[in-house]
This record gives sequence, C-alpha cells and structure tokens, in this order.
Amino acid sequence: FLHDRIQQAAAALIGPAEREATHAAIGRVLVARLPPAPTPQQVFEAVSQLNRSPHLLTGADERTRAAELNLTAARHARTTTAFQSAADFAAAGLRALGGNHGGALRTPAFSLMVTGCESALALGRLAEGAERLEQARRLCQGRAETATCWRLQIELHTCRGESLEALVSSDFEFDVT
Repeated sequence: FLHDRIQQAAAALIGPAEREATHAAIGRVLVARLPPAPTPQQVFEAVSQLNRSPHLLTGADERTRAAELNLTAARHARTTTAFQSAADFAAAGLRALGGNHGGALRTPAFSLMVTGCESALALGRLAEGAERLEQARRLCQGRAETATCWRLQIELHTCRGESLEALVSSDFEFDVT
C-alpha cells in the first residue's frame, strides 16, 4: 500500500495535460513491445494506458491498433463475465476509431458494437444494448453478420420479457441473392 501512496503522490505533482501525455507515451511503448500473441494481461495494460488519453492517438494506424486491442480486451473480459469492463473496452475502441467506420475499419467497428451490445444486455442496460445493436445493423454485411444481428435482436426481446416478439424475430429468412 505504501507503493500506491508514493505513486499517487508522484502523480499529483504532474499536471493533467502532462499526465495524459505520459499515459499515451507509456501506452505506445507497451503496444510496441507486445509479442505477436500477447496475453490478455499485456493487452489490458496497454489499452488501459492508451484509453486514458484517446484524443492523443495520432494517425489512422495508431487509432486502428488501439481499437483492435480494445476489441481483444473486451472479448476477453466478456468471456470472464467482466461485462462492465467489456462494455468499457468496446466503447473505448469505438472512440479510438473516432466515428470512422468505413473501409477496413468496418469489421472492427461492427465487432466492437456487437461486443458492446452483448455486454450491455448482460448488465441489464437494455437501452444501451438496443443502441449498439442499431449501430451494428447499419454496418452489417453478409449472412453471418445478419445472423449475429438477429441473434442480438432476439436476446434484446427476451431481456425485455417480449417472448412473442423474440419468437417472431427468430423467424427470418436470409436473402441469398
């Protein structure tokens, strides 16, 4: 605990702007040192630093990498039932993309929205889940993603206690043309 107090005292001596720049710099170093197959803990440490200063991420490559790492962290958090952390990481990943969901960024954006929706539903935050689902639907392409959106719609209806709507939602057909 003494170590924590020393860290807190040192952090208090640094102004907010310098603190954010320091977190960004630490995050960049941690990302640069990630092995090809990082452990979840390594990913959590890197994104925890980057997420403290998202506005300091520069360039499309750095923003995309931050979004991808946040997606990895969100998925792992979700599998360990840390739904709040999963929702936070998914939201941070979307913030890193800065509203740019086109081209090569469509797939990670869709995945972040799906993970955010699943986490919100698990937390009982149905309005947030519905919002993430609508965002995902706007990016949805192909049969697998369509099925994912329908699955989430059924889950949303089920969470709302709308059994009939869930049943009706489950009766859809794929456009195979």
